[in-house]
Amino acid sequence: MKIEQAIEMLFDYFSREATPIMVRCYRLGLSGFTPEQLGVAVGRAVTELDHLPLVVELRELAGFPAADARALDAWSDVQKTIPMGYVKHIDFEDPLINAVLRCMSGSWERFCHRCNTDDEKWIKQEFVRDYCKFAKSGVDGEICRPLAGFGQNNARPRLIRCSEDRRNPPGAIRDRSSSSRPAIPRAVIKRIS
Repeated sequence: MKIEQAIEMLFDYFSREATPIMVRCYRLGLSGFTPEQLGVAVGRAVTELDHLPLVVELRELAGFPAADARALDAWSDVQKTIPMGYVKHIDFEDPLINAVLRCMSGSWERFCHRCNTDDEKWIKQEFVRDYCKFAKSGVDGEICRPLAGFGQNNARPRLIRCSEDRRNPPGAIRDRSSSSRPAIPRAVIKRIS
């Protein structure tokens, strides 16, 4: 079944006049459906509903999970990942999770610290609410990128102490008359990035 056929059938069956804007909105909302999903959604709509369904209702009739159910599944994924810690970067399979956590706390590290408090109930409510908002708005792009771990957030070069200066090994006797520098060995520091 094609999208145009489905829209025409729905508006005819429910005795509604289709304006060009309504048709455009339905076409946009149904664009991700396969012909089989579209057929299931229209079939269920005419047998189960007494009103012209919104696109979100058609999605549910076609078997797509509601945003609340997806949000709870996403929260479950987050809960499973928290014990892994915040040192390494995290990239959830569902990019909306990355966006919601970035919005809530700014980073994976801060979110993990927040979850170590007694406010888990409130954090879960905030997560589900924000996830549903993001799912409805269709967020994508930069906000959905992977969450940096502690090591990636603090991308400062590490300082590693190497052996003593080889020109002045410890305990070496140095002729002070040939140089104005003191004979104290100095540590060499290399930058490793």
